[in-house]
Amino acid sequence: MGSVSFTIDARNSGGVEVSFRSNTSSGTLYFDGMASPGNPANYTNNELPSGPYAFQIRNQDGFQNISTHVSPNSLTVDGKPVEFQFVTHAEDEDHFDQMVLYFDL
Repeated sequence: MGSVSFTIDARNSGGVEVSFRSNTSSGTLYFDGMASPGNPANYTNNELPSGPYAFQIRNQDGFQNISTHVSPNSLTVDGKPVEFQFVTHAEDEDHFDQMVLYFDL
């Protein structure tokens, strides 16, 4: 089983940068601002491993799903699937200061 580590940077602008590193892969996901229904977060990538990936961004208030899955819709790291779930702690829906990442290899 591969191992993977994540670094999460919640930007003051409301965007989120997630860097990951595994035994064989590394890269960065940048989510530009807070997603909302019908307006999923944009993202850029750098050296993503092959394979699809998925993520959800949830609001602290009732943990409502406020994003849509982007394509591709799952991520593999060292041959194992990884699913991202971001839980935000926000004063308003445009800014947040703490991110919690759950993943499973």
